[in-house]
Amino acid sequence: MTRKSIAYLLAVILILISLFVLIRDDNLSLITKISLGEFFISVIVALILFFLSGCKIAYLSSSQFDVKLGLADIVTLPMAMNFWSYVIPKGGMLYSTFFLKAKHGIKAAHGFSITVYIYFMVVVLAGFFGLYYTISRGFLFSLGALVSVVLILSPFLIKLLDMILGVLPLGKLPFAKNVQGIIHTIISNSTTLWSNVTATTVIFIMTLGHIILRVFWFYWAVHVFEMDVPLIALIELALIAQLSIIIRFIPGNIGLNELISGGALSILGGTMGGGILISLFTRFSTLVLTFTIGSLSVIVNVKHFNMESIKTMFAAIKKSDQQ
Repeated sequence: MTRKSIAYLLAVILILISLFVLIRDDNLSLITKISLGEFFISVIVALILFFLSGCKIAYLSSSQFDVKLGLADIVTLPMAMNFWSYVIPKGGMLYSTFFLKAKHGIKAAHGFSITVYIYFMVVVLAGFFGLYYTISRGFLFSLGALVSVVLILSPFLIKLLDMILGVLPLGKLPFAKNVQGIIHTIISNSTTLWSNVTATTVIFIMTLGHIILRVFWFYWAVHVFEMDVPLIALIELALIAQLSIIIRFIPGNIGLNELISGGALSILGGTMGGGILISLFTRFSTLVLTFTIGSLSVIVNVKHFNMESIKTMFAAIKKSDQQ
């Protein structure tokens, strides 16, 4: 059985577990009570979130590599990335990298560094929120506080790892040397982005806005299902949801996001079934856009990929599938 088959099988198992929890807690029937208007508002919020993600990529492409993305790319690229994440776990990042290279001429390492930089911004911001949460609850010396500090320092820790790899004797291992070179290039480009105060400030504000909008999205789901969930729990849930975008080993994180949301909400003052409901509500809102506009975007932009770039992308996908 291949790694990809195992990932899909695991996704099915997690979905079944999520459905079992919903049935056990008698929450499954609440899904049928969602009105078309309530769902439409959720889809609009999902559209704005996709647009914000595209704005981050567009801003960094313009400010760092002098490449201007059109409005269509800004809106549809994140949807296309989400579409590919359902094909393979790392498909979104790979598609973004090769799309920016094929259509806009941004080097693969540079395109990849944009995505890495954006992900690190989410991690650092989650660390600050986590540290505030643990300190405000009087848990300064706790595992949660330690994890939060590690998240905040993650860009520096990765840079340290790069320095360590740089001094290792990899001369007799060409493959390892090439991998180390790629990692060094990506980290160096990401470090350059971090050193740009203006860019970091803009992306920080965009990321913060993204999280705030996601909190509203979750609040809307709570309103729709008439649940009683503390605001602080929704903030933490939004941060966890952002981090789950980065950690992908299941296509689309199907089932995994739902169980993580359920487990987190049960700890933060809600119920596991409630967390799964919120995650399902927001997932289906994004799926409407992902498998319509997102898939259409992939089809339309195929013309920008020559045979060599297509082979390279699928080789990278195959390699990712085997890791």
